[in-house]
Amino acid sequence: MNEHLRRLLELNYKAKEKVLISPVGAVVGLDGRTFNIDGAVVISNTKANGIDLVFEVDHGFGEHGGKAAGWFKVETLELRDDGIYASLETTPLGDELIDKKLYKYVSPAYIMDRNKADRTVLALDSVGLVNRPNLVKDALNSKDKEVIKELNSRIETLETEKNQAVDTAVATSKELEETTNKLTESNSKLTQVEKDLKETQEQNKTLKIDLAVEQNKILPKDREFCKSLNDDQLNSYIQNNAGSTLAKELGKNIKTQEQNSSKNRIELAAEAGSKK
Repeated sequence: MNEHLRRLLELNYKAKEKVLISPVGAVVGLDGRTFNIDGAVVISNTKANGIDLVFEVDHGFGEHGGKAAGWFKVETLELRDDGIYASLETTPLGDELIDKKLYKYVSPAYIMDRNKADRTVLALDSVGLVNRPNLVKDALNSKDKEVIKELNSRIETLETEKNQAVDTAVATSKELEETTNKLTESNSKLTQVEKDLKETQEQNKTLKIDLAVEQNKILPKDREFCKSLNDDQLNSYIQNNAGSTLAKELGKNIKTQEQNSSKNRIELAAEAGSKK
């Protein structure tokens, strides 16, 4: 982690002083992607929600999943030269984790503008108290979906290339004596495309299974069984389980995390209106 990013993410909490919770501008995340964060716009949209930002331990996962280490008062959001600041009110859990240095970093979770391709941040969703900071947690949650979408597109391209390679191989085989070099090249391409297609399909299945486990739709122990299913069977299995088996297995409430919602958090908050 470079020094600039480390400083932006490291929790420097002092009582009665505001905490840096997000950088601004064109920010390069830990995975190398750039995110466009207009501090004024993000603060305005976040304040419009009217909801205090939870300082959530491990972004809702792990031993303290779903528990708040504190709350950032939304009305205290402030834009400074180096980022967005807010006042933190810690909980007893937060005091313990911070004072004993059990946790060290701040990881903002953003609401992204899905209608723009330049990775524009709309608002702050929450802030995580973590030891392994993921600069944009919301983007991370959607990362698997984006990868799956890209892999599906790649599969379609590879299938098209495969069909084209087969057609070329059949056509050139009729002119073998004159087109030996071309046939060899086509067959080589066909072999590579088939290999890439198979590998890509397996990657797609693995990511789909991992995402289902992360969303509590299937149990971790079901991974190997799910790998034996074809794509249609896997989709049906994930849809039909829908987390109920996991809830019964663990014997406790499972916090369902919404993924790929047709409405972002700002719209949901706006609909909530006077219910706050």
